[in-house]
Amino acid sequence: MQKDGYYLAIPTKYYVIFGIIMLALFLGSLSLSRKRAMEMDYLTYEKPQDTIKIESPVSDRGGINYLEDRVVSSKSQLVENNDAYDGWRYRSKVNPQFHTLNDLEGPYYMYKAANNDTIVVIKDGYVLKFLLPTPDTVSRRDRFWKD
Repeated sequence: MQKDGYYLAIPTKYYVIFGIIMLALFLGSLSLSRKRAMEMDYLTYEKPQDTIKIESPVSDRGGINYLEDRVVSSKSQLVENNDAYDGWRYRSKVNPQFHTLNDLEGPYYMYKAANNDTIVVIKDGYVLKFLLPTPDTVSRRDRFWKD
């Protein structure tokens, strides 16, 4: 350490303390993220969903929260658009016909039958069908978040 103020050495113990604090913060945020993911109820192939009005879908980490604790995969791809709906929020420059559930703005109605991989969406009188991704969100969550 020089006395004229040009160079001030920080003792190594402060680096160690800072590193421990950063590690604790990282592990804490990882734990909270894991807890939140396990509490969410993901829409899967087996689960039915009665018709529900979705006012303003919130996209969060690959899923769309449509109720406080219910999530559907935002990667669900459009497979049927017989009425040529064209009010998408996002458009792919490479493939303008490719759309996911995340590209759709609310409000809209959504439902899904049990043991079915198709989500039916009714938006402004248009009927759109989206396919759940494979493997679905719950399978991935269970694979990565094992206890």
